[in-house]
Amino acid sequence: TEGFEAPEILNGKACSTKTDAFAIGKTIMAMLHGLDDTSMPKSSEFRCLEEVAAKLTLADPQSRWCLKQALERIQTIVL
Repeated sequence: TEGFEAPEILNGKACSTKTDAFAIGKTIMAMLHGLDDTSMPKSSEFRCLEEVAAKLTLADPQSRWCLKQALERIQTIVL
């Protein structure tokens, strides 16, 4: 889907778990955008998901978080 593909796919590279992570990060961003109410302070859960989405959508696949890292970060706030 346009806008959800990792930069390396656009450059003709093969798909990987890191390209999947990018798409999931973009999905989280889209969901958060729909929930964002700038008139209210953001909860710690919302800020955590923003951080996770940002790390999942880094342009450099070597720097991008894998899904295990994202899950571990979310678990620190949820559990």
